[in-house]
Amino acid sequence: MTHDPTPSTRRRAVSAWPLPAASCLSAAGLALFIGLGASPALAGVVTLGGDPQPLPSCPTPGLPGLCRVDTAAQATGVVSDFSKIRIGQSGAGSLRIGDGASVVLDRLHLAPGIPSSPDVVVGDQVHAMGSLSVQGSGRLHLTVPDAGAGSGGLFLGPFSAPIGHVGPSTTAVIRDGGQVLVDKPGGFGTAAAVGVGYGVGSFSSLLLDGGVGDFGAPVLGARLDTTGNLSIGREGHGMVNLLRHADVMAQVVYLSTLGTQGVAELNVGVQSRLQADLILAGIGLGPGPLGYDRLNPSHGQAVISTQAGGVIAAPLVMGPGATLLGSGTVGTVTNLGGTVRPGNSPGTLTVEGDWHDQGGFLEFEIGFSGSDLLQVAGDVSLEDTTLMFRFIEGFAPAAGWVLDVLRFDGDLITDDLRLGFSGLAPGFQFALRLDETRGVLRFEALNDAVALPAPSSLPLVLAAALAALQNRQGGGARRRRGLAGTRPLASH
Repeated sequence: MTHDPTPSTRRRAVSAWPLPAASCLSAAGLALFIGLGASPALAGVVTLGGDPQPLPSCPTPGLPGLCRVDTAAQATGVVSDFSKIRIGQSGAGSLRIGDGASVVLDRLHLAPGIPSSPDVVVGDQVHAMGSLSVQGSGRLHLTVPDAGAGSGGLFLGPFSAPIGHVGPSTTAVIRDGGQVLVDKPGGFGTAAAVGVGYGVGSFSSLLLDGGVGDFGAPVLGARLDTTGNLSIGREGHGMVNLLRHADVMAQVVYLSTLGTQGVAELNVGVQSRLQADLILAGIGLGPGPLGYDRLNPSHGQAVISTQAGGVIAAPLVMGPGATLLGSGTVGTVTNLGGTVRPGNSPGTLTVEGDWHDQGGFLEFEIGFSGSDLLQVAGDVSLEDTTLMFRFIEGFAPAAGWVLDVLRFDGDLITDDLRLGFSGLAPGFQFALRLDETRGVLRFEALNDAVALPAPSSLPLVLAAALAALQNRQGGGARRRRGLAGTRPLASH
C-alpha cells in the first residue's frame, strides 16, 4: 500500500485512557495483564456461538503470526500472539472483541520470524466483506514501530467492495465503552495509522457510539486514539461517524486528498469530540510545509458535519471538494474553494478561531422555522467569496426585514464578494449591512419578495457586484470592532 503524506514530522503522545495492563509496552506489564485476565489457556480467537471452537486459521499453518478470520468469531481473554489479523480474506468474516477480551498486536513481544508490521485489515481481498466490533470492556491495541510506506495499522477497505453490494461492505464499530489504540509514528511522508475506505472501489464505515446512559448510569463512551494519521476516503468511499459521546484523537486527518474517486464523510455528533493537529478535506496534496496545494485537481469529495454539541478541535483546511455543515463547533477554518452551510436549517455553526475564506461558498437557509448563522470567535476574511441565501418553506421577506447572518469578535475583511439568492421571484433586492459596534453582518430586504412555488425553486445564480467600502482602495474593505454605527457593505 501507499499512504498519504503528512505535513508534520513530530510524534504526538496519545491522551491517557483507561486500558487494561496489557497496553503497557513492557514485558512485565503484558505478563501482569495476562495474570489479571483470563488464563492463557482460555485466550484466543474462537468461533462465535454456543459452542466456541478455536479457529484453525489462527494462527494460519505455515504463516506464524497471521490470524485469518473467515467466519463469525470472537476474542477471548488476552490475545497477544499475532502480528496480523485479516478479517474476510476468503470472502467474509467478523471479529468481536467484547467484555473481558483484549487483542494486543505489539512487535516488541513477538517471537523471531513473525512479520514486523502489526496490522488489522477488514476486507483483505477484492470483493471481500468483513466487520470488526470492539465493545464494552473490549480493547484493541496495535503498536507499529515502523512508519515507512506499506507499514501496518488498522485498515478498513483496502480493496474494492463486492459488485452490487448496497451500503458499506467493510465496517468497524466501537461502542459502549470499547477502546482502540493505534500507536504509530506520524509525520510528513509517513503512512496512515488508520484508514477507512482506503482502496479504489471500497465502501467502508467506522462507527463510534458511546451510548447515552440510563437511570443514573454513566455514559460508557467510545474511543479511538492514534499517534499517527487518520485517512478517510483515500481512494474509496469512507464514512466515520462519532454518533454519541465518542472521542477520536489523531495527528492529521485526511479526507479524500488523493485521487478524484475518493469520497469521505465525517460526522461528529451528540457530545462527541474529534481532536487533531490538522484536518485536510477535499484538497490536493502538495510539497512544502503546508502539505497541500489548492490548485492540485487530484482530490475527491469530502463532507464534514457537526451536530448537537459535537466539537472538531483542529485547524481545518477545505479545498474545492469539501463541504462543511452543521450546528456544532469547529476550530480555525481556511476555506479555499469549499462550501460552508451553517446550521441544520435552522442552526448555528460556531468557529472557535479565525475564519479565512478565499474563493469559497457560504450558503444560508432562511425559512419560517428559523435561519442559519455563522458565529466566529476571531477574525473573518471573505475574499472572492460567494454568499448564497436560500429561502425555504415558502418564506418571503418584506421590505425592511433584517437578519443577522454572521457574528464575529475580531476584524472583518472583505474583497470581491458575490451575492445570490434562490426560492424567490426575480426582482428581489437586498443589502448586506455591517454593524461595526456589535460585530454583525446583517441581511436586509430592500423590497417585498415573492416566494416561488416549491417545485420551481431553482437557484438563481446571481453573480454580482460588491460595493467597495470607503476606507479601502481596490474593491476591498476592512472593519474593526468598536466603530460606531451601521454601514452598507454590499447590495444586490
